[in-house]
Amino acid sequence: MENLFGKLPELFKSEEELRTIWSNPLTRKTLLEKLDEAGFSKDDLHTLQQLVNMEKSDLFDVLEYVFNSNFNALTREARVKLPRQPFLLY
Repeated sequence: MENLFGKLPELFKSEEELRTIWSNPLTRKTLLEKLDEAGFSKDDLHTLQQLVNMEKSDLFDVLEYVFNSNFNALTREARVKLPRQPFLLY
């Protein structure tokens, strides 16, 4: 897990950048591939979810928690109830 703390700043520089990456399925897939290449497989990330007691949270919340440890995670159910912001197309 300590290795993940050091690796995340190489993949995104802020919570806002993580949110932008995660909101697009293509960039989310790329991020997950980069994490896998760095030695953090989906199984490892699932284990991390369990270690930080966030099994009912989305992986986005887990990554945000690891990046910024004073983040309050939402369950998947709570996140679904949040209003969605439309994507802007340029």
